[in-house]
Amino acid sequence: MVSEGDLVLPLLSTEGKVVAHRVIPAASDKDIVIPALTTDGKITALKVIPFASDKDSGLAVLGVDGILTPVKTGGGVLVFASNVTILSTDMGNITLHFCQQYKDDKIEQIGDDSFTTGGLGALALIEYKGDLIVTGNIGPLQNIGIYNEATKTYDKLDPAGGLNGTGGFDLTIWRGLMIIIGNYAGIISQGLLDARDGVAWDGTQYSTIGLDDATSPWFTNGDNPEQSISYNDLLIASGARIIRKYEDGGVGTWAKLFAGDTDPAEFNHAILLWKDKATDKDVIVFAGEAFVKSWFLGDTSYTSFGVPADVSSPQILAMTVYQGDLIVAGEFETISGVTAKSVARWNGTVWSALGSGFATGARIEALIVSEGRLFAGGLFSANGNGDNMNSFAVLEVDWVEPDTTLLGANLKAFTEFSGNLDEEDP
Repeated sequence: MVSEGDLVLPLLSTEGKVVAHRVIPAASDKDIVIPALTTDGKITALKVIPFASDKDSGLAVLGVDGILTPVKTGGGVLVFASNVTILSTDMGNITLHFCQQYKDDKIEQIGDDSFTTGGLGALALIEYKGDLIVTGNIGPLQNIGIYNEATKTYDKLDPAGGLNGTGGFDLTIWRGLMIIIGNYAGIISQGLLDARDGVAWDGTQYSTIGLDDATSPWFTNGDNPEQSISYNDLLIASGARIIRKYEDGGVGTWAKLFAGDTDPAEFNHAILLWKDKATDKDVIVFAGEAFVKSWFLGDTSYTSFGVPADVSSPQILAMTVYQGDLIVAGEFETISGVTAKSVARWNGTVWSALGSGFATGARIEALIVSEGRLFAGGLFSANGNGDNMNSFAVLEVDWVEPDTTLLGANLKAFTEFSGNLDEEDP
């Protein structure tokens, strides 16, 4: 018997005639049903993949073992990192909360991050192969760690050792590898593998990505890379006063973006891929000290289109894309002459403010769009209208504080995590 919601597929003969029907009962209105075909095009079986949770996307991936599994949306939980927050001390033990999550309109600590060494701070985090990875100046984790959902604690990413130096600044995914950009000279676990401020992790071990000898552009220039992005099979990184792209070939293949490119005098703090509305091109946007500029693959120059100003040290520290527009944030009162307090919007033609912005002295260091909402984090105490908030805001009609229980301040980075960090997936 066929019921409402069942899937009915015709089975065809080699002549194209319908010879039978296959009925698949509807276990759920969200199940994924995949037909399996023979080499001559006949339907031989149907694979039904039940949804594990309402975070699944409705898509499936085929593994090398031939098993289909649901794909999650990647927007389950908004996670953020912050600088050191000392909540209590007892016999030298310092309780820190450098990773928190915003879920169901509430801020929660992620696991137990209590250590016996001070001087800690998280600067970047990312989901990689289903795990939450965090990096920064985190001594007990040797500057890079992984969240253990079973024990609700943080472990070293590699038990044998981590980053030798100040720590990681940025994490990105390139060719299935996690790229760690920062200020360090080697990898402790692999005999001080000479990494020169950039290394790749494949889930098991580290490898160099060309930044591993005295000819490294970062090492020679004396500055550190701060941000990186993957685009068209390229890895592009921007540093304090340097921009480079990396292609195949191993050591020595870091190069300038185009012939004749000169290293900028300014510090670069943010990098982003954006589809320019004016040209309908994918462009790489760079931003930092008193500038916003873009570059299109193949171009032999940059296009400058934004100048933050009217504070002692104007700078862009974070960028994202919201409703198709480019959003920049940092420390400024105006951008290209338009009043926009610490956050601004570029639609491809003109700059405009976003709400009232933030109070004078605000420092916005992180932006993200999650479930269609624009979030900002950094170090600030009020929006531009004087409404109090503690370093975490979401744009409604104006910037508002989504929850008042943020532990500490100086929020540094956002990411989205597709699972649940405080409980098992249903």
